[in-house]
Amino acid sequence: ADFEPWKNHRLFLEAFQLAQAESPQLGAILKGRLRPSGAEYLEELRSFVKDHQLSNVRFIVDDSPAIPWIASSQLLVTCSDNEPFGRTAIEALALGKHVVATETALAPELFQLDGVTQCASTPEVLAHAILQALDASPPSPELATFSLQALQSGLNRVYSNLVPGIV
Repeated sequence: ADFEPWKNHRLFLEAFQLAQAESPQLGAILKGRLRPSGAEYLEELRSFVKDHQLSNVRFIVDDSPAIPWIASSQLLVTCSDNEPFGRTAIEALALGKHVVATETALAPELFQLDGVTQCASTPEVLAHAILQALDASPPSPELATFSLQALQSGLNRVYSNLVPGIV
């Protein structure tokens, strides 16, 4: 997600801190673009990680696609204050990744999909949902391979489940 306050990375980091206390091997990747308005916010996030001595947290700050990072992860967490759709969630599901999202982080239709966990916007509830999702079976069997063809097929499957007849 872009490094903007409304994407609520801080909530994620607070939840990650709680989850990592229970499962110290956890790691996190925060991937996004940096717009001029987000520079101070990004520094606040980095300071939070340093001040709370969080380990295994990596910031990827560039304009490249997030898909390779999603493909290499176990799950996607999204905490946006107001997300009109949630493209990265669709990409994660197409790659066979579980998605954990706060109530305002995805379009309501996406919460009905297999592999999506909706939770309250509190660090404690989000941490619990993250830990549960890490123990859950992946939502689709295509998770072992990544290719543009597999991604396209997966995206088509997810979209057709949302709106029958669209693909």
